Amino acid sequence: MTSLTVPVPDSKPTFAGIDRCDDLHALDAEIAIIGVPYGVVYPSYTDRPPFSEGASAIREHSGKFGKFRDHYDADLGGTILNDRPIRMVDCGDVDGSADDGPGNHARIEEAVRLIRSRGAVAITIGGNDSNSTPVMRGLDASSDVSLVHFDAHLDFRDEVEGLRNGWSSSIRRASEMDHMGHAIQMGLRGLGSARPDDYRDALANGNTLIKAREIYDRGSREIGETLPAMKDIYVAFDADVMDLGIAPGAGAPSFGGLTYWQATDLLQATAQRGNIIAANFSSFVPGLDPRGLTPMLMAQLMINMIAAMARSAQFAHI
Repeated sequence: MTSLTVPVPDSKPTFAGIDRCDDLHALDAEIAIIGVPYGVVYPSYTDRPPFSEGASAIREHSGKFGKFRDHYDADLGGTILNDRPIRMVDCGDVDGSADDGPGNHARIEEAVRLIRSRGAVAITIGGNDSNSTPVMRGLDASSDVSLVHFDAHLDFRDEVEGLRNGWSSSIRRASEMDHMGHAIQMGLRGLGSARPDDYRDALANGNTLIKAREIYDRGSREIGETLPAMKDIYVAFDADVMDLGIAPGAGAPSFGGLTYWQATDLLQATAQRGNIIAANFSSFVPGLDPRGLTPMLMAQLMINMIAAMARSAQFAHI
């Protein structure tokens, strides 16, 4: 154990039953899963159900993938990892607390930077999507990292309640990072915290904005085919991009979200356009979803993305 992370206890499951990594400095894997339970929370939100149990909920509901990892998947046409020796490890959770937003972000940034220095893909899980900001900051050893953002909301506010690193501001913060490049934002719909000026600013920044209705009208496969070639990619996946019927625990729910197949098609298309070097699956509250549909969905979509990566050129050297 390092002071930066808290390993998954032996009594608790890792993501999909993969091996544990208790020391990021000794990380030896192609893909590192790491929980980020705590981020920045707005003062007005502190009396609402927490996001902090999201990482453990994803791990719990990913169990079947461990049991069936070497089985045939009818949708994939083979095993999840396509019979490739791609090693995945679960690095536990970044240490943190609900009342230490700046410290939480500093530790997430350090953890992601360390994972990337070891040559692994960093996939962060749980928490709220304010944590996209430190994840992206931790990618600064790369240049021109494309951002593919799945979210009902624009997240381009400069500040909310006096905070500039909250969950409504991560994509604007990305626009200020020299190493972050073109942003593609998919699934936008309905009302959110964005003001008209925020939309104008996002467009002026060159962001590609794709509404959920457009994905329904044109089809997810057609939209996927329009995605440009990219070098390195960061995927930010907010649970509220999904339809409420299958993601009832989304932190900021709205009607008209993506279906399972639409999200899968778009994640698979993203993996075919470049190397996914980091991803964040976040922003749901397990306490709002007693049946566990939302963490089960997030675990499945993570596996679908990883399976697509295993079928891309990203791991051709293995």
